[in-house]
Amino acid sequence: YKEYDQIENQPEKIFHITVFWEYEGFSARLGYVRNGSQVSVFDDFDPDVHYVRAQLESLDATISYQFKNGWKVYAEANNLTGEPEDARYALTEDYYQTYDLNGKSYAVGVRWAF
Repeated sequence: YKEYDQIENQPEKIFHITVFWEYEGFSARLGYVRNGSQVSVFDDFDPDVHYVRAQLESLDATISYQFKNGWKVYAEANNLTGEPEDARYALTEDYYQTYDLNGKSYAVGVRWAF
């Protein structure tokens, strides 16, 4: 059984930064997040089996314009790094248990708030 100096289900390191600019209805945001890998118990019946959730990195961007009548136009781009959103592998095997790669996503639209 291997001991870990890490709290279960918590990344050892987390980094998150957001920069933004807003002026007279215009808004621009750029956000970056990096969560370190995390160790968890995989099987409650066998405490020697663990899995690791791999490090996650993501870069997101949004621009928008808010009109005075409540309408807003926007464009967003998510996961510009193209990293998998969830990658887990067992420490006792040499294979991935889960690998979710949703890739980059983009959206443009119009919103109205009353």
